[in-house]
Amino acid sequence: MTNNIQHSLLTVLFLALLCLTARANTLPPYIHTKLLPEIKSVKTGVLFGLQKGEFTAFEIGMERQWKKVKLLAKDYEIKAINFVMEYQFRSNVFGLKPGFWFKTGRLSFTYGGALTLLTDFKYNRVGISPQLGYRFLNFHGLASYNLVVGPKEFIDYNRIHVAIRFYLNQSRKIEVEKKDGKKKTEKTPENKMKKFGLF
Repeated sequence: MTNNIQHSLLTVLFLALLCLTARANTLPPYIHTKLLPEIKSVKTGVLFGLQKGEFTAFEIGMERQWKKVKLLAKDYEIKAINFVMEYQFRSNVFGLKPGFWFKTGRLSFTYGGALTLLTDFKYNRVGISPQLGYRFLNFHGLASYNLVVGPKEFIDYNRIHVAIRFYLNQSRKIEVEKKDGKKKTEKTPENKMKKFGLF
């Protein structure tokens, strides 16, 4: 009997905590629409990456990111374009990949792809590379597949592969838009934004 009462009390407490959590994560419409500023940032930086499939490749490139976030709300998105060069030493394959990715919501999964040109300096292959990724801080893990066409003699390249990229920011532009229509734009040093932990 005592165990049943304890289980019932724990169940009620658990449900109450769920309700409080849901209420805490749902702000009143007034706060959503009237008080919360919308923050937009544009960042440009360099990429360094390591790719692993049948062959190991090193990556370097440039990336520009557009981020939009509303503090304490669920509105959160990042869009990015990049240009990446890769080189596979063992197979002597060089690649160019202009690509993009995007992320919506608070989860860190990203979705994107790239146009792909691979060459062993004798034959070429061209195509696309769909990508699924996960971001953590300045690191971006990617799983990708090179869907490329070309001469059948050119076979020493990565098809299914994973990569880890590190993004090093070089410049940043911040724009804060309030609900009264006023905007404030500034270029903010990296260490200042790290201090507040916003980006």
